[in-house]
Amino acid sequence: MRKLLLFLASILSFNFSLLAQNELIEVESAIQISQNIDPTPDPGTIRWTGSDFEGWNGVIWVSLTGGITVGSVTDIDGNTYQTIKIGDQEWMLENLKTTTFNDGTPIAEWSFGLDWWNGTNPIPYYQWADTNDPGNIYPDPLPVDFYGAIYNDFAISSGKLAPIGWRIPTEQDFIDLENFIAGNGQAGNEAIALKSTTGWAASSGNGTDTYGFNALPSGYVSAFGSAVGNQLFCILGTSDVDPVSQTRKAIMLFDQSTIQYDENSNRLGVAIRCIKE
Repeated sequence: MRKLLLFLASILSFNFSLLAQNELIEVESAIQISQNIDPTPDPGTIRWTGSDFEGWNGVIWVSLTGGITVGSVTDIDGNTYQTIKIGDQEWMLENLKTTTFNDGTPIAEWSFGLDWWNGTNPIPYYQWADTNDPGNIYPDPLPVDFYGAIYNDFAISSGKLAPIGWRIPTEQDFIDLENFIAGNGQAGNEAIALKSTTGWAASSGNGTDTYGFNALPSGYVSAFGSAVGNQLFCILGTSDVDPVSQTRKAIMLFDQSTIQYDENSNRLGVAIRCIKE
């Protein structure tokens, strides 16, 4: 129930339209969520079906999420991630945190003095994104895994990072997500629709988190192994690499309203947001 309440808190930031009457839901008091079995409840009643939130408009039950459904997946370390289906895609709602490949092999944790990217002695590394709070946004210290892990090129290219049944997205996956968002009233504001509503520096700007994607400004890791840019950038890696130029395609959410597509040196470390196969 707590998970349902948390998700409802995010979806209530949307302007839900009860399509049959083209009227907005107005909430003037507390909402109680239950598995409603009353065939004719009061208009505006909200229920949880087990896979979606629906509102009764006086005639029929109407999806409040536009068909967006929530689920979960657990990685090999036991971390459980909420997931959400946006269009035809199902995404994790958090950046990957695993410190173990899906075949059970531990991933080495990088520390100062180690070579984050060594082309002659490739070692997969992870490190936690920087959780310092330079903008004094949060009242309490953040947990070490708040932004998820940052992985180096060798970990990402291993083919064993995502949970079984999931994968690292391609650039085309993000383009498809962007097109879905644009086609649903957010054209020109796709990045804002994906960014979290809090946690961003004023120069970057918070988002609206319209679909519950909750992209956090996790920053990245430099070629020398330094975690930088938290509260400024959200850089999510893809599986698309160019071995000739030694680059990896990634998306960046920053201070623009649209998604930026970049080709970064594969010496940089990036966060990973998995998509279901």
